[in-house]
Amino acid sequence: MLLFVASCTAEIDQQVSDSRASVPSGIAVFQASVEGCTTPDTKVYADENMKVLWNADDRISIFNMTTGNAQYAFTGEDGDTAGGFEEVGEAEPGSAVDYVYAAYPYQTDATLGTDGVLTMTFPSVQYYKEHSFGIGANTMVAVTDGTFLAFKNVCGYLSFRFFGDNVSVSRITIRGNNGEKIAGRGAVTMPFGGTPTVTMGGVSSNAVSIVCNPAVKLGADAKHYTDFWFVIPPVTFEHGFTITVTDERGYTFTQSTTKSFTVSRNTLDWMMALKVQPAYPEWGILGGFNGWGAEDELMMEMTSPHVWVSPTFTVPVNTYGFKIRKDHDWEVNYGGDFQAFGTPFDAVLNGANLLQDATEDQTVRVTLDLTDASAPMITINEASTWSVVGGFNDWMNDLVMTETSFGIWVSPEFTTTDSNGFKLRFNKGWEMNLGGEFTEFGSAITGVLDGANLMDGIEAGKTVRVQLDITDSDNPVITINEVIPPTFWSVSGDFNNWSDDLDMTETSPGIWESPVFLTPGGGYGFKIRKDHGWDMSYGGTFSAFGVPFDAVVNTDDNIIVGSEGYDYQVVVKLDLTDPDNPAITVFGSQIKHVWCLIGSFSNWSDDIEMEETAPGKWQGTLPAVAAGTEFKLRWDHGWDENLGYAYDDTYSITSGVSFPLASGGWNLRIVESGTYEVLLDMTGTQPVATVTRLSSN
Repeated sequence: MLLFVASCTAEIDQQVSDSRASVPSGIAVFQASVEGCTTPDTKVYADENMKVLWNADDRISIFNMTTGNAQYAFTGEDGDTAGGFEEVGEAEPGSAVDYVYAAYPYQTDATLGTDGVLTMTFPSVQYYKEHSFGIGANTMVAVTDGTFLAFKNVCGYLSFRFFGDNVSVSRITIRGNNGEKIAGRGAVTMPFGGTPTVTMGGVSSNAVSIVCNPAVKLGADAKHYTDFWFVIPPVTFEHGFTITVTDERGYTFTQSTTKSFTVSRNTLDWMMALKVQPAYPEWGILGGFNGWGAEDELMMEMTSPHVWVSPTFTVPVNTYGFKIRKDHDWEVNYGGDFQAFGTPFDAVLNGANLLQDATEDQTVRVTLDLTDASAPMITINEASTWSVVGGFNDWMNDLVMTETSFGIWVSPEFTTTDSNGFKLRFNKGWEMNLGGEFTEFGSAITGVLDGANLMDGIEAGKTVRVQLDITDSDNPVITINEVIPPTFWSVSGDFNNWSDDLDMTETSPGIWESPVFLTPGGGYGFKIRKDHGWDMSYGGTFSAFGVPFDAVVNTDDNIIVGSEGYDYQVVVKLDLTDPDNPAITVFGSQIKHVWCLIGSFSNWSDDIEMEETAPGKWQGTLPAVAAGTEFKLRWDHGWDENLGYAYDDTYSITSGVSFPLASGGWNLRIVESGTYEVLLDMTGTQPVATVTRLSSN
């Protein structure tokens, strides 16, 4: 999805007139409200109804031009919409002034000039709050000639909506593409009864970040987004802006817009939801153990920020070791100078193959540490293994399991041969072995140290695959799955001598389709059969291409298309969506068989097709060919069957004189330039050609 395509804008507030409140004698108390509220409440953070509430810990600055910046504390509780502010500590009494200025939040370095201009800090770091801006981020100012403060919002608001599968965000940063200042020191002008304006100063920043502590997990899809609110002084991003999302692992995702965009005071703009996909690099291992084949690349897993760990694998001796590469490509790959197991060493870009000098097979686990990007490190550890042993292998010759991802071990398929079951053991020894109580296939079993044999007493002859999950080493989990060969369908017939079946593909549930194939018309046709056997097959009566017909089970009626003597290019579809009414549809067309003329006139590439004017008789034209042109006749645009002069030299054509042809014979040569008619007669015991000059060039 595209970000910044559109936004929805809402007014956060509207002007509230100044009113006065009585002040208890001898106590310095101010009552406060914010524009947009019909009762004396204010906007420190927003609730679900767009009301913004006070926090019990809120502080404001009060200026009267003579006592400077005095700190006042809210006297209410969290979530109150009204309350007073009482001075913190004692300040020197100031002289009488016309106006009192106030600012939220309290800042020790906030100042009020003699010209009535407030200088404040607009935070470059704001903190995540669900469905709101962070506490302390919303800068407000007020001016009064009494004790009631009608706060006005200084900034505008942007709400970005993000979603992402299994993404947790630690920071989001917005930055203007033209260096616009949106944080740091700013001068706020607040006329009595008017609205504030702000000018950013020289000590300012062009970026604002929302920090999430702890990291915030995003909603999984566009309907379950997570929103983040920025508070930004009014600004126009002349060349758009850039958003950078940093996840909890330190990886970033960036999206930009170059379209001019204005953040207005006192408004909230919602940006469209954007899917966050941090750019995680993928690291894999190729070597002699997997034939250096990209399709068998062993992928590493990111176990912590910037650290990747491989599953265990065995490096056979004399296979040139292995290397680590990035994103399935050799542009960035690491080797190095291995010294000893368990000892980290420098990862060298384009370095020597790892373990290439091993004198025996090594089962290892590899760690790539990129925490310090300027000094990457590799560690190779001797790896342990898990295996399966039981009655099926006489409790010896362990069936070694494969670690498919970190902590997940999977066995090859095997078939139980007695009812004594089997167990899993570590490094082919009994010091650590796991059993457990089997209940049913596919159900998780708690792995019990020295536990009961798995599948003990269960019917023999079951083909199974076992998974061991030790990602939580204190709670191993075993899952036993029965391996049931999948049902598949294939086509067999005249076209493949009723062998070497052409396998079909299930393109959607219950719909099976064959690849394109050529089949002779008439004759014995073909059938569709299950699992390459004849226990269940389908035939039926074909009527026309593209027209479904009943699939008849185990019938003697083969599927016969077209007429004998012609070939057909077809695709067969088997529809089993209604098990009680299976149907077959054959799509295809007749293949047109032709004799063709080919030669030096087309660099022996493009054929001129001839026309069958009567059974066994063909006519074609060589248009405007030069003297010395050579050519031959061939069947269906291929060289498997071609005709040339029957004897032992290239034949120079005499116009209108017939001559014999033979399979694979000599080239035919044009003597005079011109346009020629070529006649081919295949009705006799030997093919004969007649080439007649029709006109000169």
